[in-house]
Amino acid sequence: MYRVSTWVRLVNFIADFLFIRFVLLRFIVVPVLQTVYPSLFTYPHTELVLLSYLINLIVLFVYYFAAEATTGMTVGKVVTQTKVVTIDGDKPTTRTFFFRTLWRIVPFEAFSWLGYAGWHDTQTNTMVVSRNFAQPEEEQYEEEVSETPES
Repeated sequence: MYRVSTWVRLVNFIADFLFIRFVLLRFIVVPVLQTVYPSLFTYPHTELVLLSYLINLIVLFVYYFAAEATTGMTVGKVVTQTKVVTIDGDKPTTRTFFFRTLWRIVPFEAFSWLGYAGWHDTQTNTMVVSRNFAQPEEEQYEEEVSETPES
């Protein structure tokens, strides 16, 4: 079991970023806010900067935590056929996903990628692997053998 490359992780990040910005925020969060609190959009843009950051952090946290805790994947990971596992190759616990997501919102966490892995991986003992190679070889072999028709 091997970690995927930094380039694959970059594709994950871009796909997730686009999904959050253009699907979640633009088509779900903003219309809901306009319906629930229409006067919010009459304030000058400069007065809403902090609120905008807070909304973005909440959406980012809910998206990553919900997606990874339920399936081990986000939209980006679905696109690249990858998933999150522990260093041992097991499925991380909900608690691990919670802390992994908290690490994502730490300021300057994105710069932690200048090393080998980001803080949300290193601090939670997780890694992203290809879904095709996520299982140990013996388990893959056993599944292949059990799928062959018996004569």
